Amino acid sequence: MFDEYKVIAIPNPQTILIDFGLNDGAQRGDTLRVITKGSNLIINDINYGSYDTIKAVIEITTPFEKFSECKVFSYTTVNVLSPLQSLLQQTRKSETSLKGVTPTAIPAPPPRTPIQVGDIVQFTNEKA
Repeated sequence: MFDEYKVIAIPNPQTILIDFGLNDGAQRGDTLRVITKGSNLIINDINYGSYDTIKAVIEITTPFEKFSECKVFSYTTVNVLSPLQSLLQQTRKSETSLKGVTPTAIPAPPPRTPIQVGDIVQFTNEKA
C-alpha cells in the first residue's frame, strides 16, 4: 500500500501542489503518481489491489512545510561531446502485441481524465 495524498491546487499548467510536505518527509526529487482509483482486481479469489488509472508521474521540485510543488518532467539523453552525433541516433520505444495469448476478462481501469484538485496522489518514488 502506498501512502496517499491529494492535489490541493493547480497554479498553472506546469505546476501541481500536493498536501505532502517536509513535515511528512517530502524531499526534492521524490516521485509520485496522480491516479484515479479503480476496482479491485480479484483473480482466483486473490485480491491484487485496485486497477488504477495513472494520470501522471510527478516530481517534487520544492517541498514546503505542509505541501510540495510538483512538476512533470520528460528526460532525454544527449551526447554533450558530440551534439551532431546525437542528432543521428535516436532510441524509440513502441508498444507491440503479445503473440498467441488469450486475454483474461477483467474490469478495465477507469477512464483517464485531466488532473484536478482533489485527485489522489500516491508516493511511489519510482524512477523515470
